[in-house]
Amino acid sequence: MRLRRAVSRPIQAEMLYNIALMLRSGVSMIDALQEAAASTDSKEIKKDMSHLIISIQGGTSFSESAVQYPHIFPKSIIHLIRI
Repeated sequence: MRLRRAVSRPIQAEMLYNIALMLRSGVSMIDALQEAAASTDSKEIKKDMSHLIISIQGGTSFSESAVQYPHIFPKSIIHLIRI
């Protein structure tokens, strides 16, 4: 995996807020991540989110999968996910 530029904080915040909102509404984790990926204009984020979803579908936890994408999920977010 090549190094990528970090996603801006406002984009991270919006994406995580939307994922949290969908999860609280009863949407499955996979569907919430797919919606988050679909709502971004970045092809790289879409591709990375697709790989994240595949990892989760393969049995890896969300936090373990997200660690592989530090440009989207920095350490502080990983710690919050694990709580």
